[in-house]
Amino acid sequence: MKALKEPKKRLIVCRARLTDVPAETRKKLYAIAVLVKRATNRAWQHWEQQMFSQRADQKLLKFLNDLTEWKKTRSGPKPKPGFYPVSKEWLSQVSLVLKLSYPGLHVRVRSLILNEMQKRIKELPSKKCPTLKLWQAVLLSHESPSRSNDALPIHFDRQNAEIIEESGNLFLQVRIDRLESGDKKNAESILDRFCIYTASGAKRSWYTEQLFLAARGEIPWAGSKIVYKSRKRQWVAMIAVELPLLELLETTDLPATAVQALLSAPEEKCCWLLKLPRKIVRIGSGRSLAWLREKLFYAKRSRRADPMRSPARNGHGRGRCMKAVGKVSGQWDNIAGTLCNQLVARVVKECVLAGVKKLAYKTPGEKCFINAVAAEYGPAWPLYKIREKLARKCLEAGIELQICGDISAATLDTETVSAGSVAE
Repeated sequence: MKALKEPKKRLIVCRARLTDVPAETRKKLYAIAVLVKRATNRAWQHWEQQMFSQRADQKLLKFLNDLTEWKKTRSGPKPKPGFYPVSKEWLSQVSLVLKLSYPGLHVRVRSLILNEMQKRIKELPSKKCPTLKLWQAVLLSHESPSRSNDALPIHFDRQNAEIIEESGNLFLQVRIDRLESGDKKNAESILDRFCIYTASGAKRSWYTEQLFLAARGEIPWAGSKIVYKSRKRQWVAMIAVELPLLELLETTDLPATAVQALLSAPEEKCCWLLKLPRKIVRIGSGRSLAWLREKLFYAKRSRRADPMRSPARNGHGRGRCMKAVGKVSGQWDNIAGTLCNQLVARVVKECVLAGVKKLAYKTPGEKCFINAVAAEYGPAWPLYKIREKLARKCLEAGIELQICGDISAATLDTETVSAGSVAE
């Protein structure tokens, strides 16, 4: 296995609530969001029309068949599709179409819409056919293009927006509309100013501090969006900030962190305990884990209780009985793997945000809490997965991992996981 490369920077998204937005401005934001939806759907429609006019579906099908035959023998040159899903000619054409159809959108907003669409076409995989890209599945009629019925987020970046700090407050200045004038090349736009909610004192979050650094120019920020939260009836700015990971770890001098399993009675609500220099993070719910394993066990046992004898109004009838029954062990492995991934991702994220260089993982014993809950309903917790995944993620984030022995043991044997051992 190849050693993982350490990332030079990491991208985080800071959610900033826009406060004191007048009613007229809210109506304007919603109208612009509707225009973004219509422009996005029109761009997808124009792309689909151009692809089918060039008979790209037939060319793609021939290319996939030739590629399948070439993989069997691998003789001769590798076949090529003969066309590109996104070309410069199409980008210039669709840009002109959007400009004529939706003149009220700012030119930078239209450009960001096409940039995101271009990225989705090239990189987004298909949901129905994982082996194909989204554009390939659309041309082969496996699924429909990504069209929306609701208002979409409004895009902005440093070319049409700015984050300003004034008197300890943050403001977002952005241009999202376009006003028609006599000069077609130099159209005017209104500079909208929004106040960002920033709590004071201890209530101020770490993400808000990053926005202050971005406003001062200490760290860069990239393309962002203004999103409408219909449930709370609020407008929120999702601002992407770039943080240099290696510099953050080198300049921070903090003590080592310890993550350990919580050895307690089944009444406890926590499975894992992450001790940070300034706080303690409790991860996982023991009650939900016990309920999940018990539900999985009884679902398996109910199908073995001869459901053919029960009427359809009481049970699920013949259709449920004829379905294939999966193994409990296989289902539990999938659930445990997902929970392990979530645990490791949460631990590494908290350590990186706190600037931790070393992480001590204390291996839980056989009588730990996560193995004690509902142990009669299935196999024990796969602790080896946590060790393997934690070693890889820590190596990727530049964190030194120390694995200790059983917590209940009198002496703990410490073992340091280096890059060489993980790579093997």
